[in-house]
Amino acid sequence: MMQTEKLARAVSAGNAWSVSQELALQGDQHALELSNLCAKIFEETEAETQRLERLAADLDATATPDRSGQLHLIEVSAARREDAQRFVSRIQRDGYVGWQQFGGGAAESFFRHEREATLVCLEGTAFTVVVRWGQSRRAARLPGPLRPSANDHNVVNLPSKLWPAYIAVRPLRLAKDRLRPNTRGRRSLGPILSTPESLLEKLFDFAEITPDDHLVDLGCGEGRVVLAAAEKRGCTATGVENDPRLVALAEKRVAGSGVSARQVRIVEADATDFPLDDASVVFLFIPAEEIADTVYQIRSNGFDGRIISHEQRYIPGGIRPTASTVITGNDALTVAYLWP
Repeated sequence: MMQTEKLARAVSAGNAWSVSQELALQGDQHALELSNLCAKIFEETEAETQRLERLAADLDATATPDRSGQLHLIEVSAARREDAQRFVSRIQRDGYVGWQQFGGGAAESFFRHEREATLVCLEGTAFTVVVRWGQSRRAARLPGPLRPSANDHNVVNLPSKLWPAYIAVRPLRLAKDRLRPNTRGRRSLGPILSTPESLLEKLFDFAEITPDDHLVDLGCGEGRVVLAAAEKRGCTATGVENDPRLVALAEKRVAGSGVSARQVRIVEADATDFPLDDASVVFLFIPAEEIADTVYQIRSNGFDGRIISHEQRYIPGGIRPTASTVITGNDALTVAYLWP
């Protein structure tokens, strides 16, 4: 097996640090660079972990950095739901954005019925924080089909004291969906994922982006990929996002950049059925579990341009990429894929 392929598989398996150290001892310069990067990522993650622990100094919560050396991931374990809620509120004020965005009764219902919340930092280093807490006895006794989900919390905004009403919202929403399928919420390609800035130039090299291209980022988040493609490669770019708060962030980012609205546009739409008639490149940074199905759907709809994605985990599914390579930046690493 070629060393580059071995490193790519190691990244997907979550053991890039140990494998790159082994290959570095054999004189592989690329492996040495990857090993040093993994050490740096762990050091940064450990430092952010300590900073977050200081934010939670008065709470019964502990933070642990991911030790793979690949992920800027921090896991926080809170003894009580109340501690988890306070911690989440604090790091949201500190710049983190939650995958779940609820207020009032919806937030109270979420924390009482779920057991974890995930937040990401969309500026600077792309840290991810997973906060876990013990589920209440009442929620544990509630049958899964009756437990409110994100879709239920988005139906109506109730005051905090009325959080138990979301148990009743769920069957009403499900009944409405069955009777009127066209009222169902937009299908999601997964939670917020943000491509580190330091990887973008090499990802564009891998995809061979030129000024003649029109790049479409499906699930563009806060718009950093489309803006960077326009600024660095001179192409036109469209970001497609179905989360209104991320659309607003992307539009703000583009408006403050000096790039013309004709070169970059942000569209609030369902990325799973967005027309790609004038696109030449599709960019995907979505959960690994969604990639193969999304590629299949894109091809089934007649798109014959280049499809590029990147991911640190193994990608399941019947469709396999035609090319892949490990890409590193000064603070991140990933595996880039080109799809048939």
